[in-house]
Amino acid sequence: MVPSSLSQAFFGRLLEGVEYVETNGVFYANCAFEMKDLWIMLDKNWIQIRGQDLLTDISPAQDNTLCIINFVPSVDDFWVFGNTIYKDFYVYHNPETGVLGWVPTAQRFKSPLIKAAIPDASLEPSYDLQQAYLKLGIMAGIWAFTVATAMFVFTTSFSGVSFLNAASRKQKPDAHS
Repeated sequence: MVPSSLSQAFFGRLLEGVEYVETNGVFYANCAFEMKDLWIMLDKNWIQIRGQDLLTDISPAQDNTLCIINFVPSVDDFWVFGNTIYKDFYVYHNPETGVLGWVPTAQRFKSPLIKAAIPDASLEPSYDLQQAYLKLGIMAGIWAFTVATAMFVFTTSFSGVSFLNAASRKQKPDAHS
């Protein structure tokens, strides 16, 4: 489970480029889609979650036609980890000391824990003000072009579609004839 304070940014990045359907906080995707590997940092250690471990087949016939994405948003503001992150490790929990130990299994398929400094980058994407001004300028230009076209082209030179107006161009008989 993903903390409520990180859910929007986390799922935005995790599901970028993925065709999915969301129902009540549960994300479904096609099992054939190849998800990118996910890396989560715990206590200055990067832990790999392989892309193929992010999906679980839930189709009735177990034929890989419908998968669930193995993360859901939480109403609480803390992580709840399970098999998706623990896979390929023996995990030791010591609630008295608050320690979580990680020992790789002999049949490990993902990278070992990687020690690193805590990154400076935030999970939240930064707002690109320059891009916003560019979009605003393009929108204003399209609006101005549309107004100019409507005012000058159609009001000064448009005389109708000739075959539709042919009947109105015929001479009406003079009342004195």
